[in-house]
Amino acid sequence: MNFHKALLIDRGLIEGSVKYSSTGQEPRDIPDHVLIKRMTWEGHNFIDAIATDTKWNKVKTFLLEAGKDLTIETIKIAAQTLFGFAGS
Repeated sequence: MNFHKALLIDRGLIEGSVKYSSTGQEPRDIPDHVLIKRMTWEGHNFIDAIATDTKWNKVKTFLLEAGKDLTIETIKIAAQTLFGFAGS
C-alpha cells in the first residue's frame, strides 16, 4: 500500500511525504512510511475524469486499442484526451 501511495505523490495526484528505511540497507522500492496530506486539484480532476463506469470503460478501451499499458500516466493522458480535464 505504501508503494502505491508513494506513486500517487510522485505523480502529483496527492501531496504528502515519503520515508524510506535508514537502517543502512540498500534503498528499497517500498517506503516504510507515507504521510498523505491532501489530494491535489490534479488528483481531483483525475478522479472526476474516470469516476463513472462509462468514462472508465472508455479510457480502458482507448488504451487497450492503442496497445498501451494501464498505468497512472497513460490513464491521465487518455482521460485528458477523451474528456479534456486539466492535468499536467
